[in-house]
Parts: sequence; structure tokens; C-alpha cells
Amino acid sequence: MFRMVEIEINSQCNRKCSYCPNSFMKRKEQGEMESKVFYKLLESLRKIKFDGRISYHFFGEPLLCKNLIPYVKETKIQLPDSKIFLYSNGDYLDREKLVLLNDYGVDKFIITNHQGNGHRFQKVYDHISDNLKEKVTYLTSKELNLVNRGGLLEGVGGNVISERPCIVPKNLLVITCKGNVVYCFNDYCQVHTMGNIMERDLIDIWNDEVYVRIRTELAEGKRSNYEVCKVCNHYSALTEDGLDFEL
Repeated sequence: MFRMVEIEINSQCNRKCSYCPNSFMKRKEQGEMESKVFYKLLESLRKIKFDGRISYHFFGEPLLCKNLIPYVKETKIQLPDSKIFLYSNGDYLDREKLVLLNDYGVDKFIITNHQGNGHRFQKVYDHISDNLKEKVTYLTSKELNLVNRGGLLEGVGGNVISERPCIVPKNLLVITCKGNVVYCFNDYCQVHTMGNIMERDLIDIWNDEVYVRIRTELAEGKRSNYEVCKVCNHYSALTEDGLDFEL
């Protein structure tokens, strides 16, 4: 069973980083996730007592979503054993929001600093308690593990090795803002969509024989069978529980 769920609560981002397809492309789906889609997803996860990692991004900036705080609060109510990770560029994360999100259940904040000492979040970080700092992973863009995002970015990451096993789809899935299930966070263009949670239950989608075959073949290193995977240079020594994996 999957251990990580990435929820695209909104598609917008205020930055166009060179290592992201947003710098020259536009997401297939636009806007914010409707609340009925979000709560349908939580219902499906609650049924299986999901206790893995939840985060609120695909290629967007979650702090641009007006519903982020209530979504975090409801996630922790419905899935009390889940681990909530918030990935953000930190541009809109002031001290008040940081404290509130922490109080409502965010377990880990992963913030990327693109501006050095001039980064907006730096002053916030410098004045929070040591206990709260322990929950914040504050990275520069140079510390990120960059990949070519399924072949979309030239000259980013290492060489493509088409026979290298990939177990990301066995551990993670992405729910887009329209409710579509994508089996990898590198599939920016949604080339490989498994179904929609408003049309089929999430677990039925996960157990679909086609989806099972894809996960099995990729774990065996058969990347060449899949359009995005055969040109992807992403590799991770992802553990089966998945909780130490940072995107």
C-alpha cells in the first residue's frame, strides 16, 4: 500500500524556478481543488486508516491556496496518525501562519530559500523558538536533489538509465486538483493518469490490474515501457515506509 500522498490543492506558483517545468510550461489542470474533491479523498484515506505522509503540492505553492489551513486542520482530525509535510518556497509563510499550521498538525516544514539572506522567510526563521525550528528543514536551492522531471528539463540531474528500478509508484501517488490519480510526482503533463477519485474509489483505482502491473514493472526496472519513465533520471533509495523521502 502507498505510504505517501501528494495533494495538488492548487496549481499556481508565484515563482518560475529554472529547475521546474513551471518556468516554461503551464500545468494541464488549473485552479484550486474543490473542497468536495479534497474531502472525498480524506474519506477514502480514513477508511484505510492511512498513517503515512500527506503533503499539499504537485508543482504549485500550497500557501497560495485559501483553504490550506482548514485542509491541514481537517486532515489531522480525519487522519490523526498521518504525518503532514508542508513543502513551500516560504515567500508567504509569516510567523502567524507558521505557528497556526504547526498548531493544527503540520509535522514538518520543508522550505526552499532561493534568495540567500534576503529571503522573506529568513527573518521569520531567525525569530522562532528552537522547538519550532526543529520542525523546519530550511534548504537553499543548491541543496535540492534535482532531476529532469520526466525528461522535460535538459541538462538537469544525472544520466538516464532506463533499466534502473523505480519504487516511487509503489509508495506514492499524486491527486491533482481535479481529482485525477497520477502515479509519479515527475509526471507534470499527466501522461500516465490512473483514474479520478470522483468517479472511482481511490482504493479501487490503486488495486486496478493495470496500475498494479505498472508498479510491478517499474520496480523491476522496466522504465522503457512508459513514456515519462524511459526518459526520467530520477533515482531514490526510497525505503518501503517512504517517510524519509523528500521531493
